[in-house]
Amino acid sequence: MRRTVLHCLKAISLKLKHSNFNFLQKDCNQHRAFCKLLVLKFNCNNYLDFFMPKIPKELEAAIKEMPEKEKDKLLLRLIRKDQLLIQQLHHQLLEDEADMELRREELDEKIRDWATRNYSDSPGWVMMEMRDISGMITRHVKITKDKYGDVALNLTMLKVYFDNYYHHTLVPQHYRADKFAQYVCKKLQTTLNKLYKLHEDLYIEFEDDVNKILDYIYKYKPTEMEANYLGLPEEFTY
Repeated sequence: MRRTVLHCLKAISLKLKHSNFNFLQKDCNQHRAFCKLLVLKFNCNNYLDFFMPKIPKELEAAIKEMPEKEKDKLLLRLIRKDQLLIQQLHHQLLEDEADMELRREELDEKIRDWATRNYSDSPGWVMMEMRDISGMITRHVKITKDKYGDVALNLTMLKVYFDNYYHHTLVPQHYRADKFAQYVCKKLQTTLNKLYKLHEDLYIEFEDDVNKILDYIYKYKPTEMEANYLGLPEEFTY
């Protein structure tokens, strides 16, 4: 949420020709103050109205009265501008459960390939690579609404990166791993919260991977400290 707000505020600052955006990144109170400025300047109910203004009722009514053919042309023209929406519609209208599983399997293979093919020589670079993969997973979930895959793919990412980088990168450079530790522990916490929302019959499918990740986390000093702070379990039980 914070990242979204920052992107919004940066765009707003450009719109307002604000000369110094950096100060906005330091204090949430300043975020709120700047949003209030936006509301007053542009007469919006909230800052989201700035980006998604409401369609006047008269225009909405006129659009509904347009001929179907014209509305279809307009709809297709708008859809072409949104690649994510195109993917979502393709999945919803032309694909089935088997296609979603295929998408999931392809992304799983890509994650494993990235973890073994690429060489990141510091915990920071490992974290950046994981963030890139996390973005791919997020996109997959936005397109398919694959709740099972959201959990499975994030656990795969955490496990294979620990498997491949623990001994030759993470352990030797443990003194540089604070950001990495925060990232992986928070990612596991978020993933476990999503896992607990799935049907309990599925828990057994994730038990080995979760416990393997927890084993890495609690034997690696930087992540152990962060895990204790977040209250992560030492063992996955259900």
